[in-house]
Amino acid sequence: MTTKAKADETAELHKYTTFKLDGITYVPHYRDLKRYVGPGYPRHTTAVFTASDLFSAGAVPTISFLWKRSEFGILNAHTGKIG
Repeated sequence: MTTKAKADETAELHKYTTFKLDGITYVPHYRDLKRYVGPGYPRHTTAVFTASDLFSAGAVPTISFLWKRSEFGILNAHTGKIG
């Protein structure tokens, strides 16, 4: 049975490391916590980054509270797809 959320309910948030680079926040991918994505993923861009990629580019790690990410399904770094 599916229950419908009430308008005054808020989703549980979890603490994650995110990265800021040139005013853009990169967040962990929903299914692969070792990969980070920026705004527009996957509809407008398929760019995926590792923490090392972002550090090398000068990104600053920050803490953000986000919806829960899955811990299964690995993102293929070459195709940007789960598999």
